[in-house]
Amino acid sequence: MGEPPRLLAKSRTRDGRELGVGAHCQDADVAARRIFRDRILDSWMRFFRITDAKAFLRDLSVACLFHDLGKANADFQDAVTKRKEKQGIRHEHLSGLVLCWEPVRKWLIAGGCDYNAVIAAVLSHHAKVQVNDRKG
Repeated sequence: MGEPPRLLAKSRTRDGRELGVGAHCQDADVAARRIFRDRILDSWMRFFRITDAKAFLRDLSVACLFHDLGKANADFQDAVTKRKEKQGIRHEHLSGLVLCWEPVRKWLIAGGCDYNAVIAAVLSHHAKVQVNDRKG
C-alpha cells in the first residue's frame, strides 16, 4: 500500500507551500491559544460571563481541532486542486456532522466539553450557516 493522499486545507499558502488539514487545524489551535490569554481572555470571559477559563480554553481547542475536518472530502480536495469548482456540501457542515456522530458526541460530553458551544463554533466559523443552506 502506498502513502495516503495528502488532504489539503487550502489551494496553497501565500508562499506557495501546501498546507494539510491536520496541520491547519493544529495551527488554528495554537493561534487561538495565543490570542485568548491575559487581558483578552479576561475581557472575553467577563463579557460572556464565563467563569471557568480552563474549560473555555479546552472547548476552544476542541473547536479549533475539529473546525476543518470536513475538508477531508473529495469535493473539497478537487476544489483546492482546481479540478472542480462546485462542492456538494460546505466543509463546516461536514465538520459539524462529524461532531454529531453519536460516539464523537458522547466522547466530547464525557470529556466535560460544552458540546453545544463547540458545535456552534465549528458550524459558524465562516458565518455562512443558514437554516436552508443549499449552496455548494
